[in-house]
Amino acid sequence: MTQVEIIQGLLDILSEMDIEIGSIEDHEDINLLEYINDSFTFMNFVIGIEENFNMDVPEDLLSFEAIESLRGLANRLQELI
Repeated sequence: MTQVEIIQGLLDILSEMDIEIGSIEDHEDINLLEYINDSFTFMNFVIGIEENFNMDVPEDLLSFEAIESLRGLANRLQELI
């Protein structure tokens, strides 16, 4: 799975959670903490990742700091998929 596909999947998960970010440019990064700012939203996002990418999210990604950067998260997920 490419980074672009993973980013689109993450944006789709956020959209399903009624968090609209819109499209991003190839070089642009998004600070997800601007949109995921409480533990309820965070856990829903993690569950969405697990369901969408058919994987268990490892413990090292279960913190706000680990999901701060959209591209950083996509890179980490790409390593795991």
